[in-house]
Amino acid sequence: MAVNDAIRRTETEFDDVIQFTHPPRVVQRLLFGVLAPLARLLGYRGSYPEYLARGPSGFIAVEPLDVAAALADFSKAHPAKPVKDVNGLQ
Repeated sequence: MAVNDAIRRTETEFDDVIQFTHPPRVVQRLLFGVLAPLARLLGYRGSYPEYLARGPSGFIAVEPLDVAAALADFSKAHPAKPVKDVNGLQ
């Protein structure tokens, strides 16, 4: 039931950003409209403050990217092809 309530809240909160394509919108509204109050009666919530307030569990060190070296490697692997002049000047 928690999944259904989460989907229902997601569907209503982010309706302007994302829309689920299956099942059809009419079925979604009817189904989630019935399941959401039932899920709340059973104690499920759309979000849990104890998870929203906690910080990250860890960090991963990322080495900086050497852009010049990456571009040089790319240009070696993919040499530029001459461009055909559409005016016939080449």
